[in-house]
Amino acid sequence: MKEKSKGLLGVVVIAVVLIVGYFALSGGNSTTSPVVDESSDTITIGFMGALSGDVAFIGENVRAAVEIAVEEVNATGGIDGKMIEVIYEDSGCDSQMGASAANKLVNVDRVTAIIGPTCTPAALAAAPIAEEGGVPMISYSATAAAISDAGDYTFRTAPSDAFQAAFAADYIYNDLGKTRAVILNCLNDWCQGNADTFADNFEGEVLAMETFDVGATDIRSQISKVQAEDPDVVYLLAFPTTTVAGIAQMDELGLNETALIFGADVMSDPTIWDNLGELGNDVMYTEAASLEFADSFVLAMEAKLGEGAVVNVYAPRAYDAVMILAWAMDQAGVDREMIKDTLYILEGYEGLADSYTFDENGDPSTASYNVQEVVDGEPTLVETR
Repeated sequence: MKEKSKGLLGVVVIAVVLIVGYFALSGGNSTTSPVVDESSDTITIGFMGALSGDVAFIGENVRAAVEIAVEEVNATGGIDGKMIEVIYEDSGCDSQMGASAANKLVNVDRVTAIIGPTCTPAALAAAPIAEEGGVPMISYSATAAAISDAGDYTFRTAPSDAFQAAFAADYIYNDLGKTRAVILNCLNDWCQGNADTFADNFEGEVLAMETFDVGATDIRSQISKVQAEDPDVVYLLAFPTTTVAGIAQMDELGLNETALIFGADVMSDPTIWDNLGELGNDVMYTEAASLEFADSFVLAMEAKLGEGAVVNVYAPRAYDAVMILAWAMDQAGVDREMIKDTLYILEGYEGLADSYTFDENGDPSTASYNVQEVVDGEPTLVETR
């Protein structure tokens, strides 16, 4: 398992009273915070997701999947007769919202476990709080390699970018024959982690790396700088707003005429291609591959989100996170440490999206990826491996 990272007199009296009162109400930030009430007829878990902001499509999608999983567990009797209740928190896609949501769930709501968050910055901010409070946390889509070292209580059903960016580097060089790469990436943990892993694994030349702020809408300067290097591939790592703007600006400057644009799993957000249309043609990207899941799951998602709703690649992994947690609680009850220890022995669990075995870091031990190419304005599967 991972190592845990993880008058003056009057004024003084008032301060002490306030501090003691705060910790009594909130449970403090301590592994000695009050344990879950085992006598309750319900089990309260937390959900953290990007329910607002640039990747809200993913957050709302996975929330629906979590609701479906919880309903199914409760319909079969819950956990030893106890029904699961979920407290939903918007953790956005940044560290401040992630820390705030985690602090509430751990220290105020005193949840048994947390499903989420969506994004790497939120997950890295939440992990120390979950660790200190002794609350198991299973993310369904936070993929940065750094999460592997985030704490003993942190798990995920999405594979690490240590796999994704290395896979992209190998595929671009060996399958597509591209040898001159440039990297355009945003300034956050997910973007930088993928960029660094790609650069370390690409067998050709990495000619330049240019960065920009998360949410930037004008990256022409960075595009012009990498274009001067005459690359044959651009590895683009950005969230939806910048991805849309960046691809349009590469078209405007003509870079996409001489270089392939290749991205990562954020590009699975369909709002990107809804905005770009055929301007996105020929762009390629990777995303975690999922097993072919039952039509009943798609119908259940449509019942939550509306007919014809697109099921994001991480929705079935959020469903699986709930089911894996339910399996662990069925073995361990509501003792958080026992739940954590039980999760570490997960091996060959057949989920909706994948078969899961957690390694010593709480990560899936294997990964497979879809390679998608945009054709006529729509992502089209090239292959899975």
